[in-house]
Amino acid sequence: MKLSCIQEKLNKGLTLAGRLVGLKATLPVLNNILIEAKEGKLIITSTNLEIAIKSIIGAKILKKGSITVPSRLLSDFVAKNQDKKIKFNLKENILTIKSRHSLAHIRGIEASEFPLIPKIKEAPKISIKSGDLLSALNKVMVAAAIDDNRPVLAGVCFKKKDNELKLVATDSYRLAEKKIKDESFLKIDDFTFIVPLKTSQEVARVLSILDPGMVLIKFNENQIAFQMVGVEIISRLVEGEFPEYEQIIPKDYETRAELTPRQFSNTIKMVNLFAEDSANSVQLNFGQKGQVRVEATSNQIGDNKTTLKGKIQGKNNKIAFNAKFIIDGLAVLAGEEKVGFEMTGQFNPGVIRPNKDKDYLYVIMPLKTDKE
Repeated sequence: MKLSCIQEKLNKGLTLAGRLVGLKATLPVLNNILIEAKEGKLIITSTNLEIAIKSIIGAKILKKGSITVPSRLLSDFVAKNQDKKIKFNLKENILTIKSRHSLAHIRGIEASEFPLIPKIKEAPKISIKSGDLLSALNKVMVAAAIDDNRPVLAGVCFKKKDNELKLVATDSYRLAEKKIKDESFLKIDDFTFIVPLKTSQEVARVLSILDPGMVLIKFNENQIAFQMVGVEIISRLVEGEFPEYEQIIPKDYETRAELTPRQFSNTIKMVNLFAEDSANSVQLNFGQKGQVRVEATSNQIGDNKTTLKGKIQGKNNKIAFNAKFIIDGLAVLAGEEKVGFEMTGQFNPGVIRPNKDKDYLYVIMPLKTDKE
């Protein structure tokens, strides 16, 4: 292998691909990244055996070849190198790295020792705007389970029907759903699969770095690939069926409050200071005078009641929630001017809906209080 490439491009490629390295590494080679020199491009690959990331950058290839080298060492070296151009030369598993002011040699492991990355060929595929996918992932991942006790809940469900793609996540205490609509989806057969939460987080991370574009999603029964400009993320899918969640989403409401997300969140955070020893239970009381009273009581600390202005519709009502779940839901809606908080009795789920984004909702299961 012999090549030269621009330091800035190489540094970005290593940054995109290198985050997986060392996470639960069970083999020495998993601490390495795979470097492959092919026709006019350098492919940098990392994997933790569950997810793989390929970063593809342009390079002047003088001789094809491949090697794996320690990821952190190479990434740190390139990041700190101030020279514009970097050259690679491989001989007998020793990678020579040369630039205008520096010369280094890194001992590698043969590419044949690196885990085989699956290729998804002739598979169903769907194309989505990167901005739409990033926004949807950020809005639903907050509701996914963070442990693997129930694997189907530790992921994001992609459910396509007709011209609509739904991204859904739930940990059984709250649920988030975001719809993406596109007429081009009509050309694709309906499907449902679950992407692991960690994979979804990596896709969102990479999308937040890349320039806007399109994302091509290819999948089969067990694997999925997200292909972006210069980057590909390959992952296993979660086995099992996602819960039939539609029936828990309230179709109507008795009471609706129109609130400002930032003020709503700040109020909940303040009141929650008095609820941290009572399962973060805060109670919302909806009155007819354009006010929501939020309160919490602690036997050890004391109590707090704070009122919040809002446009109230419907009957007087009260309901208790885990404050953290409300805060998490409002955090992904920080850019919204107004949100609607809807409820139908104190024992039914509450729903947060942005006023402008009609294709998103966040459902929270209520808590029982000592007074009930």
